[in-house]
Amino acid sequence: GMSGDGGPAAEALVNWPMGVAVHESARQLYVADSKNLRIRVVDLSTEEYLVRTVAVFTATPSGIALDPRTLELYVAMSTHVVTRVALTGTPCAAPVDVPGATAPSCKEGLVLFGNVCTPQCVAGYIPTPVVLSCSAGMLLPPTFNCIPVGCDAPTHVPWQVTPGCLEGDYVPSGGTCTPQCFERYVPTVPALTCTAGAFSPASFSCVRAIPGQLSFNSVVCEGCEVTAEEMEKATDSP
Repeated sequence: GMSGDGGPAAEALVNWPMGVAVHESARQLYVADSKNLRIRVVDLSTEEYLVRTVAVFTATPSGIALDPRTLELYVAMSTHVVTRVALTGTPCAAPVDVPGATAPSCKEGLVLFGNVCTPQCVAGYIPTPVVLSCSAGMLLPPTFNCIPVGCDAPTHVPWQVTPGCLEGDYVPSGGTCTPQCFERYVPTVPALTCTAGAFSPASFSCVRAIPGQLSFNSVVCEGCEVTAEEMEKATDSP
């Protein structure tokens, strides 16, 4: 697993740690979190032993060594190369004015040289890219975007057709779900609108069609009103 950055070590998850290095005077423990493709540090000077990520790679890190004089990590990679990671330098500021981002926009706050920024978005949005690297006071890439997530089609609605939306199992943000019900049943709303992971209205019901109404696959029923008494019939057998 991968979790726990910014929190205590006792609650953090790593995936196949393969190497460690210790900065004794600074009381910092560096760990090669190999299957998460990153180096993480445990701050032993804090009461809760706080954890954070200091470097992210595209290959698997294994052995690591620390030069305490230059504050540089040397990381042996699965690609048979050694990568140098500087732990000091000009800090990088978190991106600002990113639509849909939290404040601060990086989970780590002010990102130090050799560290990474883990972008954060508000609920209903996901960041792209998922990691920014800090080098010489600049983030690479310099910013990120928060992309709205779509909506899964409603499920477990009595007398609904599967999938519940004519458009399929998944509706992108900004899209519309056209509810589907079995024959002789009609949806209580003509459409659901997906915005950042949530439908409006949240779902629909399938109720028995009243005389004069057609089945779910007819546009004649769009906008038809359903009474409370008819709603109670939604669980009747077809």
